[in-house]
Amino acid sequence: MDSMTIVWEEGEDQIRAVTAETCLPLRHKVLWPHKPMDFSRVEGDEKADHYGYYHKGILVGCLGLFPQDPSTERLRKFCVDTTFQGQGYGSHLLAVALKRAFDKPIYKVMAYARMDALPFYKNRGFQVVGQPFKKEEMLYSAIEILKA
Repeated sequence: MDSMTIVWEEGEDQIRAVTAETCLPLRHKVLWPHKPMDFSRVEGDEKADHYGYYHKGILVGCLGLFPQDPSTERLRKFCVDTTFQGQGYGSHLLAVALKRAFDKPIYKVMAYARMDALPFYKNRGFQVVGQPFKKEEMLYSAIEILKA
């Protein structure tokens, strides 16, 4: 898919297949603003499926689905611009991305979620698996959602 492939559209909103490079400035701004921009790049970016939520032509959210093994993908670098949080953009982006993931022959999407984001994921069907751990001075928990 190229970066102009529209995977969902309604009114002035679109979810598009995008590149990691498209997502990088938003990732940096939302997730790691105090780190260098390259800190927001991750191994496997070039192999992942990235999706961006556009509202009135502005990129407001991004996420990536990274192949882990033949039956699992990993959700990484999911972010929504703080100005647009709490308005449903992230929920819709996640729902569309999960549907596309589960349209493939996989049965699980996993992630490492920041502890303050756990309620968001739990409300969307994710389960905590394992104990919290610390990375880059932040607490995370492993989570997963299985194909229905």
